[in-house]
Amino acid sequence: MIVNCSTRNRKIDSIIIHCFVGQVTAKGGTKVFRNPQKKKSANWVVGYDGSIDNCIPEEYRAWTTGGTDRNGNVIYNHGWSGAMYDHRSITIEVASDITYPYAITDKAYNALISLCVDICKRNGIKQMLWKNDQSLIGDATKQNVVVHRWFANKSCPGDYIFNRLGAICDEVNARLNGGEECTCHCRCGCFVGEAQDFNVGDTVMLTSDAVVYGGTYKFSNWVYNATLYVRSISGDRVVVSTLKSGPVTGAVAARFLVKKP
Repeated sequence: MIVNCSTRNRKIDSIIIHCFVGQVTAKGGTKVFRNPQKKKSANWVVGYDGSIDNCIPEEYRAWTTGGTDRNGNVIYNHGWSGAMYDHRSITIEVASDITYPYAITDKAYNALISLCVDICKRNGIKQMLWKNDQSLIGDATKQNVVVHRWFANKSCPGDYIFNRLGAICDEVNARLNGGEECTCHCRCGCFVGEAQDFNVGDTVMLTSDAVVYGGTYKFSNWVYNATLYVRSISGDRVVVSTLKSGPVTGAVAARFLVKKP
């Protein structure tokens, strides 16, 4: 018997990525959501080990994105609640750390990319669109990726995933559009597109888990707290520097960068 779901009332046109707080396998996460007492679920669960499990068949609306404010009132954002948005969305829970920034493993990240590609192909979604713009809620032609934190008093999907949504969409879209093979040397077989979220001259900072491009070793400690300038971009490889011109500091994959306001 399928529990913790309901009949959809809209065509699928969006994807919502959540963090499952706890480094579980996909089967472990699915087991939690199949408890009738839980009253929560997701269409898919991605485990820390890269495993993927279908929890709620896509033809059903999973109970994933609902939420309230601190007073228990349902949050409506541009006329939509999270529960309403679940009717039009495929929801994915990804195993994460239990503390800020709720990081996910590389295996989970790569599995998430592959799953999103498959979801898009099966549901006629031509590309994943993320603008981090709440004014676009409801318009899937301009933004078909939304986040739980817009509809509930919580930080889901955690800053680790949130800060990489642009990169996630770029990698998914590159595969959908026949992009080139991965150049991150992770041997994951993924595809990458252009680092479209960044432009030469942008000010950025490294995420705490950033590594030097093409390797596994870290930058010097001071670099993680420094304001950096984007000096050049090639695919997902972004060259950064503390200077606007002259010597560069190093190169890093776009998913390890966050724009500064």
